[in-house]
Amino acid sequence: MHAQPAPPQAPLPPPPIADPAQLQRQREALERERLAVPPKPVEPVVNPLKYTNSQDAMDALKRRYEQRVEHATQAHAQRYVQSAEDALAKNDLVAAATSLNIASKFAPEDLELATRAKEVKERADKTLCASYLKQAQYEEKQRHWNEAAKSWLKVAKIQDDALSHERAANSLFRSDEPDLREAAEHAKRAITLEPTDAMNHITLIEIYILAGLATSAKRAAEAVHALDPDDDRVKALIKRMSETK
Repeated sequence: MHAQPAPPQAPLPPPPIADPAQLQRQREALERERLAVPPKPVEPVVNPLKYTNSQDAMDALKRRYEQRVEHATQAHAQRYVQSAEDALAKNDLVAAATSLNIASKFAPEDLELATRAKEVKERADKTLCASYLKQAQYEEKQRHWNEAAKSWLKVAKIQDDALSHERAANSLFRSDEPDLREAAEHAKRAITLEPTDAMNHITLIEIYILAGLATSAKRAAEAVHALDPDDDRVKALIKRMSETK
């Protein structure tokens, strides 16, 4: 049995023609709705170079300057630290110590850097001191008192011991143009460091005699004679002073 064909569908009706007046009313309603919602406020862009008063501007300028200086000093410090490391790689302790000293001045709050600078300086001083000592002893042996004085003064500055101060004083007062005041200061420093060493006192007495300070020389001789009455060098000095009266 065959199925009956479906009846043909009725055609769709044409869309209704919009009423112009109604369309206008819809547009006006949408516009009213839009106006009823407040627009999102646009935040003003603040110019960082504009301030409420001149003091704020100056403070900001100072901060920017300090930041630039800080960055610059850090860069300088790092550059000298690198120079120090390069010098250490060549075993040039003196150059390394100099570079680290400069670096620590650019970064005074860096305690680790300050400690490193001090450590390398001490190592460099030992190296220099050994060289100065050898030179001083050679010049002294050759009786080159001007050169010997310069070398002994360098040793005394680093070591600050009685021997180097006494030898510096001895070389100074034997120099061509002796600085007797400086010589006396080093002799006194030697006495302070080693008060029982008669040689320190004898050198001071010799300086006083050369300076024409007879009273000071006699007082110093009496002090060391009381310390060691049997010292022939002191006896000879006392005798010499008595003969020159």
